[in-house]
Amino acid sequence: MGHFQISGKIRCENFLILKGRGDSMKILDSSSLQDSMETRAKHYKNLQEQFNQLRKAFNEIVDLDNFEGKGAEAIKGFYQGQIEVVEAWQRLTDRQIAFFEGVAGKLQDKDLGDNTRVETDFLENDLSQKERIADEMITEQKKSLDNIFREIDDLISLDSFSRSKFDDQMADIHKKKIKTLDAIDELDKELKEEYISSEGEESYVIQLFSALLEATKQGNSITPINFNTEAFHTSEAYQVKSEAEEVTLSYLTFKQDEKEAREIENRPWYKNFWEGTKTFAGEFSGYYDYKRATEGIDPVTGKKLLILKE
Repeated sequence: MGHFQISGKIRCENFLILKGRGDSMKILDSSSLQDSMETRAKHYKNLQEQFNQLRKAFNEIVDLDNFEGKGAEAIKGFYQGQIEVVEAWQRLTDRQIAFFEGVAGKLQDKDLGDNTRVETDFLENDLSQKERIADEMITEQKKSLDNIFREIDDLISLDSFSRSKFDDQMADIHKKKIKTLDAIDELDKELKEEYISSEGEESYVIQLFSALLEATKQGNSITPINFNTEAFHTSEAYQVKSEAEEVTLSYLTFKQDEKEAREIENRPWYKNFWEGTKTFAGEFSGYYDYKRATEGIDPVTGKKLLILKE
C-alpha cells in the first residue's frame, strides 16, 4: 500500500470559520463551501476507485492456486490482511463522502443554503450599531415634534407619528439577526462535531495497518513471508474490527436516514439519533477520553469534571 498517497485531514475550522478582525469572527460563504465539499467528495470517490484496484490486485495474489507451501501461505495471509486494511480505508472514505455530500443539506436545514453569505462581525457589531443609531434618531425626531406640538396645542391639537410600525420592523430585523447568528453557531458546531467523530475511524485504520506490519516483522525487517496470521488476528486492533465496522455502518445509516427525513421535512428525529451515534463513535475512538483529559469537560454532557487531587 506504500505507493498510494492518503491525503491529510482537512482542518475542521476551514469548513466555516475564517479568522478576521476578531478571533470569534465567522464568515459563511455557502456557495464556496458547497463547491469545496463537492470537490472533496469527488476526491474521495477517486480514492475509492484506487482502493478497488488495489483490493483486486491483492485478491489475485490470495487466489493463486499454484502458489503453495508454508512461505506461500504466509504471503497469501499477508495480502489477505492487506485486503482487510483496504476495506477499513474504504469504510472511512465512504463515511467522508457521506459527510461531504450532506453539508448542502445541513445548510438548507438552517436556511443558509444557495448563495447565502454571512459575516458575523457585521451582524454583531455594524448592524447592531446601526440599530442603535436608527432608534436614537427616531426617538429624537419624535421628541422634537412632541415638543413643538405641545407649544401650539392651544391653537391646534396635533399628534406626532407613531413608533409602532418602526418598532415592529426593528424587532423583526433584530429577531432575524439573532436567528441567523444562532444558525451559524449551530452549523459550525454540528459540522465540526460530525467531522471530528471520524477521527476514531481514521485512528483505527492506522492501528490495524500497524498491527499488520507488526505481525510481519522479524527483527528490523518487514517481509510478507514472515507474516504471522495468528499474531495479526489476536492484535487489539483486529479484535475490535466488528465494532469498528458497526461504527461506520451506524454513521452511514444515520446519513441516509437524515437525507430521507430531510426530503419529507421530518428533521427533529435525526438530531437525537445523531447524538447517540456521535457518543458511540466518540467513545470508541478514545476522542472523548482525550477531551476529558485535556479540557476537564465531559463532551457528552458539557459539564465540568471534578478533578480529585491525591
